[in-house]
Amino acid sequence: MRRFIVMIVLFFVVSPATSVKNEDPFDEYAESPTVYIRGCGVFPAVRLVVDGRETEGRAFIRRSRAYLPAREVLEQLGGKVHWMQGERAFYASFPERDRTVRVAVGSPAVTIYQYSPSSRSGAGSRVGSVRLNASPFQCEGRVFAPVRVAVEAAGGSVQYERNTRTVYITSPKASST
Repeated sequence: MRRFIVMIVLFFVVSPATSVKNEDPFDEYAESPTVYIRGCGVFPAVRLVVDGRETEGRAFIRRSRAYLPAREVLEQLGGKVHWMQGERAFYASFPERDRTVRVAVGSPAVTIYQYSPSSRSGAGSRVGSVRLNASPFQCEGRVFAPVRVAVEAAGGSVQYERNTRTVYITSPKASST
């Protein structure tokens, strides 16, 4: 009996020291800062740097894609953004590039138009479309989108540094100087 009691005591004394933390070894974001988007969830945070300046934009990873607050980013690049409630889409116009980009919530396609100053949305004749590998979605009254296509259509560039989870965006103005 004495031996049994010693074994139980040793089990409780040694067991916490040898316990393994219950983590998924394949979850690369386990210890990452997070972003809470009301009504949508908690996501791993991403740093967002536009023209060399870190922004306060709420960028994050969702389904292995970096999502950014579309309006804030495109306006920082000099775009004029118009929300069209009936279409659940926004148009980002870049007159100096003669381009307008249409991004619709839930649609994996971005449509590119020639800029038209006479149109409220800025969209003139259709130039083409590009298929996204992830669809934009709306939460908290904002559209979050993988904005690479829109940024590149505006003449900017996008780089993603996986190790630091940082999205670098260079505007057309900064890349031409």
